[in-house]
Amino acid sequence: MVEVSAGQQMGTTTVYSNNLDVQVVDSLGQLQVRTRDGQQVLPATYVKVYGKKANGETVFVKDGYTDVRGRMDYVTQSTVPIVGIEKLAILVSHPQHGSVIRQADLP
Repeated sequence: MVEVSAGQQMGTTTVYSNNLDVQVVDSLGQLQVRTRDGQQVLPATYVKVYGKKANGETVFVKDGYTDVRGRMDYVTQSTVPIVGIEKLAILVSHPQHGSVIRQADLP
């Protein structure tokens, strides 16, 4: 956690130690994970997705691993309808390269 204060104003944010470059393509509902320097795609990276509905309810959407190209479709599924979900939160976690959280819109 990082906290900054100046006079009457104060802000906090969470900073994750990682070596990940996560490229999210909202229009396709896909992401690709690489090392930060872009030299290596990262297959078998764990991805977990939650959605936020208009009423504020948070629902599990999908989880899985990136393929051999470091890619994952984070929206398409057969068990949980994404109707009513307005925003997505995506956790990307790799055992050697750390973790990061991204937000995405639905395609």
